[in-house]
Amino acid sequence: MKQLKRFVIALAAACLVGVMFPVMTEAASKPKVTLSTSTYTYNGKTKKPSVKVKDSKGKTVKKSYYKISYSSGRKNVGTYKVKVTFKKKYKGSVTKTFKIIPKKTSISSVKGSKNSITVKWKKQSKQVSGYQIQYTTDKKFKKSVKTITVSSYKTTSKTIKSLSANKKYYVRIRTYKKVGKTKYYSGWSASKSVNVRTPHTHKYTSRITKQATCSKAGIRIYKCGCGSSYTKSIPATGNHNWKAQYKDTYHEAVTREQTKYEYGHVVCKGCGRDFGIGGSDDCAEHIAASDCRGPYHVTSVAVGTEIVVIEEAYTSHDYIGDKCSVCGKTR
Repeated sequence: MKQLKRFVIALAAACLVGVMFPVMTEAASKPKVTLSTSTYTYNGKTKKPSVKVKDSKGKTVKKSYYKISYSSGRKNVGTYKVKVTFKKKYKGSVTKTFKIIPKKTSISSVKGSKNSITVKWKKQSKQVSGYQIQYTTDKKFKKSVKTITVSSYKTTSKTIKSLSANKKYYVRIRTYKKVGKTKYYSGWSASKSVNVRTPHTHKYTSRITKQATCSKAGIRIYKCGCGSSYTKSIPATGNHNWKAQYKDTYHEAVTREQTKYEYGHVVCKGCGRDFGIGGSDDCAEHIAASDCRGPYHVTSVAVGTEIVVIEEAYTSHDYIGDKCSVCGKTR
């Protein structure tokens, strides 16, 4: 009797526990749903993540116990739904979401100048509204990070001003697409660094590498300590260094006194230009004439401390209007 009594008491207790704490059934425990990926990058193709369903014990639930439905579209940037509806011994439904983000861009170049940097990047035109640029002096982009938004996808460069001189900055960029009131961002590009320094002021020193002569230009080179250099042409002087070479009527070299009334030559030491010269009896006439006579153009030049007349060969007058450009004669 005592054993029967104990059994009855135990059975009653078990029933009471069952009422208070019902046993969890498969229908009451909703399976766990996961997607193969939650983020895609736009490439113009329709996205369809695969679905995994597991029960409370971690075992895969057969596909015959649920139905999968996807949002329409799933091609452009945005957020999309995947709904899993259970049946048979499982009840209810689970909805998961995934998103498509815009394609990344990359920095083409970044250059530093006086308290500013100029960033250039590759344009992205499909499913992109604009760009977001971040810059900082922290290589890990953890401290003092500043952000600039470029609202047009057509823009491919930006100058950032009011930066600190003599510091290294790190720059990165990403694209974004605005869908409704939501902005979807791509991943960040690789960062690039640039030094912002106080502009260098050139201090040039110069030297002549080729002297100018009476007929040929010279060259002067300018150099800065930074390595920058440039050259300038030195104009020909136009000042002939004449030297008289007198000859007698037989073209034999004699003294100046012996050839006072003879013709000779005057030669420039610099360029070698050679002119015939008239004797002293003809000088006054030639200087006064300042004209083209015969096959010569007559003028005067300084030879040392003397003024002598030279006769330059020419073929004809070179008239500009009514005036000869060679000798000034009018017609």
